[in-house]
Amino acid sequence: MDLLDIKVTQGKVQTILKNPDGFEVVSDIDQYQTKAVIVATGLVNKGENIPGEKEFQGKGVSYCATCDGNFFKGMDVAVYGNNDVALEETLYLSGVVSRVKLVVNSDELKGEKETVDAIKKTENIDVYLNSVVKEIKGNDWYVTSVVIDTNGEEQEIEVAGVFPYVGNKSSSQFLSQLHPENQAGYLMVNEKMESSVAGLFVAGDVVNKRLRQLVTAANDGAIAAQNALDYIKKNK
Repeated sequence: MDLLDIKVTQGKVQTILKNPDGFEVVSDIDQYQTKAVIVATGLVNKGENIPGEKEFQGKGVSYCATCDGNFFKGMDVAVYGNNDVALEETLYLSGVVSRVKLVVNSDELKGEKETVDAIKKTENIDVYLNSVVKEIKGNDWYVTSVVIDTNGEEQEIEVAGVFPYVGNKSSSQFLSQLHPENQAGYLMVNEKMESSVAGLFVAGDVVNKRLRQLVTAANDGAIAAQNALDYIKKNK
């Protein structure tokens, strides 16, 4: 398909290799030679296959507090996870909802010290240590509760929403041959949205950043596209 003289193809990228002329993008259907590459693969939610998680997606289960938090204003919600994203989203939700039930499969919070300290000081955040979410329950329309196991003892907690942040990871494994600078799989970029590999630009949730929203992804994309174009012109 041609769109504005741009050839659009589909396929799963297997790997990207650097060569003297730029890059070779190897997919499951073809290979492409290019001067620059923009990676915008986002995140994948590996999930833990929590019973009820799939059934209630869009009905109370969400993976973006800044996107959907306002739907739960004045209600109680649960956050499941123990990483920077989970803790930051918990703090955000505490300013919107009535109470946040933070379920953590560890005996301590793991994240930036500033974030951890802020959570401990926030009165409407209840932390459940050494706990796992066993089930998400609801009716035909929305989530009504979560069942959590704390040190072998189960309890059911009434919540209107659940935000699972267990197993989120960036989709950047296909860049392993290029070895771009990254932090836990999230790619590091400069103000041009260029990675540590010259000519490799990055946009969206795969970027190592704090705020992941559609508007920030679109901003990343505009910056990456313009600078990729400039890079190509300089390296003809």
